[in-house]
Amino acid sequence: ALFPVHPLVEPAFPADRIVTAGRFAVSASYRTVFYEPGPGDPFYGLAGPGESLMLKLHLDDVLPGIAGDRRLTPAKVAKCVALSRELPEVLSTCPRPHGLEVMRERLGLLLGERGALLRVVPRAGVLPMFSFYSRDARDPGQTPILIERLDKLTGSPAQAAAALGELLARPLVEGVLAGFQQGFSLELHGQNAVAVPGTSRLIDRVLFRDLESVVYFPGLRERQGLGPVALDTSDPELMQDPRDPVRWFNRNLDHDVGRILRWSLIVLEREGYFGPPEIRRATAALRQTVRTLVREFGLNDLARQGRWLPYSRSPYGNGRRPGHYYRTWFR
Repeated sequence: ALFPVHPLVEPAFPADRIVTAGRFAVSASYRTVFYEPGPGDPFYGLAGPGESLMLKLHLDDVLPGIAGDRRLTPAKVAKCVALSRELPEVLSTCPRPHGLEVMRERLGLLLGERGALLRVVPRAGVLPMFSFYSRDARDPGQTPILIERLDKLTGSPAQAAAALGELLARPLVEGVLAGFQQGFSLELHGQNAVAVPGTSRLIDRVLFRDLESVVYFPGLRERQGLGPVALDTSDPELMQDPRDPVRWFNRNLDHDVGRILRWSLIVLEREGYFGPPEIRRATAALRQTVRTLVREFGLNDLARQGRWLPYSRSPYGNGRRPGHYYRTWFR
């Protein structure tokens, strides 16, 4: 059986290699491998021109300092492959413009209870959102991309602050809201939200990666007058706690996108580009954009929580344990 294993457990398979021809690199998440097969590799040819592959791999054991279940079970693989087929089509029917695209899982592999997923990604021209406000480790003196791009697009910190809602929040929030309008919770946090920088805009397109995190709410589709989608609603990975879309909405909007917006402000202030007046103006602009979009997408009933929302991060904010709170800064 041809089955890729994680580089961390490769010593247990001394006669096998994850790549027979080409190269790979472990990503920051530890479970995903950037993978460029060369001629002679079994997966060579699955990526087209300008594309690379990513392998999402199974890990039996919890990694030190890395929260969450890293096993890639048959249920998770089945969910990702099915969503890769259905979710892009569903999002394309959203009546509101959003510009969100889905990175597809090209192939799912199973060997007993261990799974692997092969994803196709653009080779160049895209950045995870955390790269917008982070420094390049290879060039720590470099100005963060966010500041360079904002200054080029707007010309001054004051104008950048006033425009931040439209330039930064809109493309991200629209993607989350389009998902909920079609019945899906999408985690567009700093790693899963992959942006295509624009020439006349800060972000031209947003690509969503990691279908494992998606949750389906048939009731949200019903209330929009939309029919069911061709997904296995008996899959426990797809239907996690489907009774409470409000909690998932707040999590995706405030904890995921909200942290991108919050960290962008922190970096803009820390780097000296924004002072206190610009931070206040930018916060107001972000909040106005978020409120306007929630209203325009007709999702005010999902945004009914107050300014403080109880949230547990163990595991993945399931809401069953009190004591961890986060701020809904931008509503």
